[in-house]
Amino acid sequence: MTIKLSATRLDLGTARLDNAAVKSSSQSVNALGSVSGSVTINLALGSVVTATIAGATTFSVTNIPSSTKYCSFTLILTNGGRYAVTWPAGTIWQNGSAPTLTAVGGTDVLTFFTTDNGAIWRGSFAMPNVAGGSQLFVWGLNNDGNLGLGDTANRSSPVQLAGTWGSVSSGDGMKLALRTDGSLFAWGESSFGTPGHGDVIRRSSPVQVPGTWTTLVVGNTHSSALKSDGSLWLWGSNQYGQLGFGDTYRRSSPVQLAGTWVSMGLGQHHTFALKSDGALFVWGRDFSGQLGLGDSVNRSSPVQLSGTWSAVSLGPSVSSALKSNGSLFMWGQNGGGGLGLGDTVLRSSPVQLAGTWVSVSLGTSSHGALKTGGQLFVWGANDNGRLGLGDTIGRSSPVQLAGTWGSVSQGGGNGHGAGVKTEATLWTWGHGNNGQLGLGNTAHRSSPVQIAGAWGAVSVGKNDHSAALRS
Repeated sequence: MTIKLSATRLDLGTARLDNAAVKSSSQSVNALGSVSGSVTINLALGSVVTATIAGATTFSVTNIPSSTKYCSFTLILTNGGRYAVTWPAGTIWQNGSAPTLTAVGGTDVLTFFTTDNGAIWRGSFAMPNVAGGSQLFVWGLNNDGNLGLGDTANRSSPVQLAGTWGSVSSGDGMKLALRTDGSLFAWGESSFGTPGHGDVIRRSSPVQVPGTWTTLVVGNTHSSALKSDGSLWLWGSNQYGQLGFGDTYRRSSPVQLAGTWVSMGLGQHHTFALKSDGALFVWGRDFSGQLGLGDSVNRSSPVQLSGTWSAVSLGPSVSSALKSNGSLFMWGQNGGGGLGLGDTVLRSSPVQLAGTWVSVSLGTSSHGALKTGGQLFVWGANDNGRLGLGDTIGRSSPVQLAGTWGSVSQGGGNGHGAGVKTEATLWTWGHGNNGQLGLGNTAHRSSPVQIAGAWGAVSVGKNDHSAALRS
């Protein structure tokens, strides 16, 4: 058969297509944010799904279009190999086995296709480790060398830190960051041994902490990191038993906490950690009921909080935890309505916040959380516009911030926030006196303002400094 093609006609033997035109098309992005536990991919919300793995995760699929038995979707995972991932029931992989995903840094792209309304999914590894590591940029207050640039000069615009990085966590006056090979570096304020270098010497440039690691979280004055075997290590200040070792002695180098763990959260003086079965353990200071145990008694060893949980986030004296069904619980200090419960009453036990959520970030007294579909809600204190709502009025209940978001980070200090939208744009808002908004000046912003470039993740520090990754 002869095929003829012209600008206006396509001949296929006895068939002919006249005046063919290519029209633009697009696919909706369903941004799940940080996920763990049981996660449902709702195809009614989009056929391109993005997620960051924050704990052991089991995926399922719902709302397969009923008009046809044929359907496909794309899943874009960040840090997919950090924890165990269980795929939708009936998945058959192209090469006969599930792929090995990137544990730290980078993004893996997978595709799934069904010919029988989801009874069997055929999976393929479309693009492994797309980013292959990221550039790390830092800005803001630098009085402790917490920007890692070898000096103590503030920066009001993002400045690149040498190297290729996979993740970063910002504390009070210091930072921890992982490279894609699992090496851990720390720098900044070190009065309590928080960087983990075995001393209390301040570093203004990154210095490696021995070991190979997969996950890190830094609090105000203590730090933590996980290894691939699930071992949890902690170090830094321990005045209230926040390291969990049964005493109040400071550690300036990583020390292992007994047990096998999948994720953790650090506040100012308290710590939470999750096991793979969803058991949540808490310890440290409890003056505002932030341990959730119904009292205000400090604990220097882990104590289990009842329930089964999938993720945690801690502020200085406030706590939150998610269940696998998307229910979010808050407790602890409630000044300025920081618990989002419509009042300012302290809670020493978990209280559910209405709605279904996928991730949460707690600052000092202002907080943010994401719902399925990238809806971002903020609440709490709002001095200097730290909620990003265009005013300085505090909210004691969640209020939506316009846009479609993939992640959010709320800080402490004078109060600023940052978020990355689903199209990889980075936005900042709130207090800017030390250049922590990265906008080239020290002005406050009560509404989100974009920082140029395409970004993957952002971490706002507890003391007016910020960091973000860019591929």
